[in-house]
Amino acid sequence: MNLLLVLFTSFPVLLGNVSPKIQHEFYVSITELRVDLEQDRVTASMQFFPDDWERAMNALVTEKDVRYHAMSELKKDSLHAYELARTFNIQCSREDVRTELMFSFVGSETDNEYVKLFFTFSGLPKELDDSNWIIHCSTLSDVFSSQENIITFYNELGRRATSSCRVENEYYTSFF
Repeated sequence: MNLLLVLFTSFPVLLGNVSPKIQHEFYVSITELRVDLEQDRVTASMQFFPDDWERAMNALVTEKDVRYHAMSELKKDSLHAYELARTFNIQCSREDVRTELMFSFVGSETDNEYVKLFFTFSGLPKELDDSNWIIHCSTLSDVFSSQENIITFYNELGRRATSSCRVENEYYTSFF
């Protein structure tokens, strides 16, 4: 009976119709952004599932002999910074003036549950009253076509708003 069960459940894999690896169609990141007036910056943390992040980083590695898990922590952080600098930016808009903030990578933390990236954006405009925050986040969207980047934003007054950056194939959102 056990042999029949194994054969029955393995049959689609043996025929090549189903991959033996677990795959899914939905990929997600969770980002928290906080305006820090004292430090003249926006602080950010972005979190991914470790297997999704590793798969994406392997797709971005340009050297064919190198795999993400075998890289030094310094090289991993360089790759993390590259991906974020290329795919994440913030602009603060007030009236007709739009200010793009400057990105800086701080570091990363990895465990069995998540990969967390820490970064900042500096160069806040002098006046933030009635500002509109425009966020472009297409992180991993060129690797995973179903990537969803969810952002929770805390403005200078501590007001919180949550939004997704993906509307069809556009990766922009705005707050307040």
